[in-house]
Amino acid sequence: MIPESLLRAFTAPLFPPGEQSISLLWLLQVASLLVAVSLVARAIKFLLKDRLLPRFQIPEGRREATATLTSLGVTALGYVLVVQGGGLDFGALAVLLGALGVGLGFGLQDLTRNLSGGLTLLMEGKLKVGI
Repeated sequence: MIPESLLRAFTAPLFPPGEQSISLLWLLQVASLLVAVSLVARAIKFLLKDRLLPRFQIPEGRREATATLTSLGVTALGYVLVVQGGGLDFGALAVLLGALGVGLGFGLQDLTRNLSGGLTLLMEGKLKVGI
C-alpha cells in the first residue's frame, strides 16, 4: 500500500494553468508518455530505413532523409497529442508559448537551416551515407 501522505504529495496541484491542474504525478505521466512517443518514433525510423524502404530499391540517402522526416513528424504530432490529451490548455499559455516560440525561432535558425540543407543534399543524392 502507498502511504496517504506520499499519495497526497504526488497528487497535490503545483499550479493550475487551465482545466488540468499540474501535479507531480501528472508530470511523471506526461514525461513517460513523451519518452514512449520518442521510442515509437525511433522504431518507425528504424523500420522505414532498414526494413521497408530497402525493398523498394530506394537509395540510402533518400531512405535516411525520408525516415528522418517521418520520425520528426511522428514525434511532433505525438508530443502535441500527449500534452493536449493530458488536459493542458494551450490557450492559457498562448502568450508565454508565443514569446518562447519567437526566442527559439531566432536561436535555432542555424540548426534548422543545417537540418534542411542536409536533408536536401541527401534527397538529391549528391552525398552518400556511410562513405
